Amino acid sequence: MIFIDVVNVFLGYKTCYYRTFVTGRPTRRQLDVYKQAYDWLYKAIDIVKPGISTAEIAAVWPTAAILDCQVRGKHLHFKSATE
Repeated sequence: MIFIDVVNVFLGYKTCYYRTFVTGRPTRRQLDVYKQAYDWLYKAIDIVKPGISTAEIAAVWPTAAILDCQVRGKHLHFKSATE
């Protein structure tokens, strides 16, 4: 996998975004993680409308406890439901 961290500056605005690319064929685990992240993202996007708070949007995302986040070296790892 290739991880890219892109930093942009435009007219005084600064942003950072990340991209991950799979070289070769993705593993089943990579596909599962992608699908789960996609589902979380679009569940949040689906509820965006005038008047909804960011707290309500963030409530549909998983917490760190749900992800069982652990910093391992320089990478963030989380366990899937099947792990």
